[in-house]
Amino acid sequence: MEPTDIRTRLRDVTEEPPAAARPLPSPPPAPTQVLPPSAFRSGQPEEALQDSLSYGLYARATEEGREPMRVAGEPATLDMIDRYRAQATADLHAFAFRYLHNHAEQIRQDAIRETLGRVRRPPGLGKLVFASTAGVLLAWLLVHALGPWVEAQGGIAAGVEALAARLRSLGS
Repeated sequence: MEPTDIRTRLRDVTEEPPAAARPLPSPPPAPTQVLPPSAFRSGQPEEALQDSLSYGLYARATEEGREPMRVAGEPATLDMIDRYRAQATADLHAFAFRYLHNHAEQIRQDAIRETLGRVRRPPGLGKLVFASTAGVLLAWLLVHALGPWVEAQGGIAAGVEALAARLRSLGS
């Protein structure tokens, strides 16, 4: 076959196709919508954060095309809502664990600071020197005051025995 024969057989692509080959116009698509946030509400105030996060995850998935948009009026499946609620719960738990792990040292320091805030300050050097000196003076006075009595009893051991006998007699 000659190359010129092929050209006559090819039709020009700029020509309009015959009416039978034209595609029929498709009907307009049904209006679609993202589910409202109320579909994800559990009705319990303590789960409001989980409700909001599960709706946010659904909206992001819809925006990215991972979740098909619903035809207007089509109800959400409980399976889908439960899936996003479970993902929200898992994400919240993971965030709480990461937050505590990353802030454990700060939490410890705050607890130590709070505890130390309730403890009285220890005595200073002047108070310690004064207390030690007063204790030594009191001990010296006690030894000098009780010295003659201990000698009269016949020594420390005999003095302790005499003191114990007196205390026993007071108790009976």
